[in-house]
Amino acid sequence: MKKGNRATIRIIGLALVIALLTMMTPSFAAMPNEAGDLQGVAPGTAQAPDDSVTQTVYGPSAPAPTVPALARSITTGTTPDGFQWSDDGTSITIIGYSGVQSGDLNIPAIINGKPVTAIGNNAFDGCSGFTGSLTIPSSITSIGAYAFDGCGGLTGLLTIPNSVTSIGEAAFTDCSGFTGSLTIPNNVTSISNFVFSGCSGFTSLTIHSGVTAIGIDAFCNCRGFTGTLTIPDSVTLIDNGAFINCSGFTGSLTIPSSITSINADVFEGCTGFSGPLTIPSSVTSIGIGAFSYCSGFSSLTIPDSVTSIGADAFYVCTGFTGPLIIPNSVTSIGVGAFYVCSGFTGTLTIPDSITSISQDVFGFCSGFTSLTIPDSITSIGDGAFYDCSGLTGLLTIPSSVISIGDNAFYNCSGFAGSLTIPWSVTS
Repeated sequence: MKKGNRATIRIIGLALVIALLTMMTPSFAAMPNEAGDLQGVAPGTAQAPDDSVTQTVYGPSAPAPTVPALARSITTGTTPDGFQWSDDGTSITIIGYSGVQSGDLNIPAIINGKPVTAIGNNAFDGCSGFTGSLTIPSSITSIGAYAFDGCGGLTGLLTIPNSVTSIGEAAFTDCSGFTGSLTIPNNVTSISNFVFSGCSGFTSLTIHSGVTAIGIDAFCNCRGFTGTLTIPDSVTLIDNGAFINCSGFTGSLTIPSSITSINADVFEGCTGFSGPLTIPSSVTSIGIGAFSYCSGFSSLTIPDSVTSIGADAFYVCTGFTGPLIIPNSVTSIGVGAFYVCSGFTGTLTIPDSITSISQDVFGFCSGFTSLTIPDSITSIGDGAFYDCSGLTGLLTIPSSVISIGDNAFYNCSGFAGSLTIPWSVTS
């Protein structure tokens, strides 16, 4: 082939390549084509207007999806009277306070034309200078954790509007100046941990039927409550120490059948309760110190659903009288469970479902007149029957017992007849 012809062929080939590349490469001039689609935008995207986000293009004939608005920025500020706020674009949250602490505390309902819907965590924590009443507007739906913690100077009634659906942990801890009735709002379903702990000025408590849970130490040391305590059937959890030292409650205590476990210290120090204490048949366990120092109860009924009784569960419940019947369902009784329950009388029968009698479990229960220990028992703990001076008749220790602790039968002076220590005992 001639040299001139080869050059011509190369030129034609180069032109074809350029043409193909031009067809394959999009134009980046932002001009609409005949179909109305934007050109000059990378494939798979469409140019977004200023107030939207870039969206995926699914083809010229497919409708574009709805474009979500950009996340609204949160702005903050402070009102002239010291309420620090944050604005999410639709509503206001009170996040702090820098104003003068004196007199009444009136939470604003509107700031900058927008509703105040929340009181944030720690918003007024430690604002002890307020000495008047607290007004919470009906625009509020949530009160954050520790929101009014330590506001001990606030006085008068605490009215929480029914618009409130959640109250955070320790929101009103140590607000001891509030008085009168405390009513949990109808839309609150869970009473948080420590929420009214130390609020000793309240005189009555109303828990509505929508509440399902009462948290740890929720009403701890609310000693001012008087009258009966009504726990609605909707409640399925009463957590540790929920009513500890609420000594002003009087009358009978009814535990709803929705409860399956009586937790630790839940009614400790509630000395004002009276009448019989009946554990519902739904309960399977009675926690540590659950009723310790509840000296006003007159009798005790434990159902055969209960499998465990915790340490100090009925510690110093001196008002109990009549027999103590421990059902055969119980497999463990903790240390000091019935310590100084001196009013029980009659025969004390340890169920054969028990294998160990714990330390101090019946210490100072001086009212019992006879004792039956089953042959399921292998150990008797220190001071188990310490000063049970009312026990009479023979003391029969079964041959299953291998250890008897220090002072197990100290001052059990009423036993008579012979005492036989079985050969099985090694210590």
